Amino acid sequence: DFMASGSSIRRILYAIIFLSMLPALAILVYSGMDGRRRAIEEIRHKGEEVLSGVVGQRRLVTDATRVLLTTLSQLDTIRSGTEEERTDLLAKLLSGHATYTNLLLLDTNGEILASAKPLRGLEVDARGQEYFQDALHSGKYTVGSLVKDPATGLPVLPFALPIADAEGGVRMILVAAVTPSSHVAELTGLFNERVHLHMRDSTGDLTFAIPEDIDHGPKSYELGTWERISALGKPSGEISLLDRNNEEYLLVYQQLRLHGADKPYLTVELSTAKSAIYAKANTELLRGVLLLLGAGAAVLLIARYMGGAVLVPFLVFAIGMSHGAQKMNGIMQDIGRGTHKVVAARYTLRRLFLAG
Repeated sequence: DFMASGSSIRRILYAIIFLSMLPALAILVYSGMDGRRRAIEEIRHKGEEVLSGVVGQRRLVTDATRVLLTTLSQLDTIRSGTEEERTDLLAKLLSGHATYTNLLLLDTNGEILASAKPLRGLEVDARGQEYFQDALHSGKYTVGSLVKDPATGLPVLPFALPIADAEGGVRMILVAAVTPSSHVAELTGLFNERVHLHMRDSTGDLTFAIPEDIDHGPKSYELGTWERISALGKPSGEISLLDRNNEEYLLVYQQLRLHGADKPYLTVELSTAKSAIYAKANTELLRGVLLLLGAGAAVLLIARYMGGAVLVPFLVFAIGMSHGAQKMNGIMQDIGRGTHKVVAARYTLRRLFLAG
């Protein structure tokens, strides 16, 4: 009978330990899920800060280029100078502006009248370029999609400003070729193989990427990413997407568009692997679960070898917690009915003290 009684006590003790661990486990799981949610919010906030910085820099470049081209368009050298005079002026300006790879002056047929950098005998016709046609027909400052600079062969974003004649028509077009990476390369240290920065032109073509592997971008993500962003119809937002290895990414983006334009000329995307976002929260959850299991195993070992000798403290603790919860519940109910807190405490004590 004594052995049977000891075995029964152990089973009861095991049950108490197991049941006491369940709420702690539930709290750990909830904390882990909340940690993942907070990690997403933190990455979203940081991503918006980075994007705001990049977009702000690009907006400054756009505005500064407009001012530069507008000033140039007022100069007599540009309007009526010789090819040599125009070329010398553009070359001097280019030498003091690292943002630009070239400055050009085009006529209404798309032929180059002057270039800050030599064309090396190339015959260049810009009539087929979208930015040229937009500037020619709208008569407004325009930013085009990614093209190759005829002088350097580098991919550039063309910023075009029409020069009006006396009748208000377009006489010539000034073009500033801007490298997509200007004012962005210094951010390289913020990104790695799990965090990518992408910049797209008005057609969705990738113009710049960190890490520096342009081909990595379009192949890395599921097809239709640009279409999904366009379908949102918002200047900023976020989407979830998968790469070719089925790894999920959170992508936040912001767009730049000129006043009155029907589409953005630049979209900046920041994408982060969700596994990297959740890494810290998952580690904390695993650490907590292991600690709980370790503590539970230690208590079970004590119960296994000491049996009922440790049951009394557990029962006293459980009874104390139960009575404490009942007292607080009774006090709060009485206070809720308008009873003074001291009187409510007395009523609750009497109810628990008196049998029945």
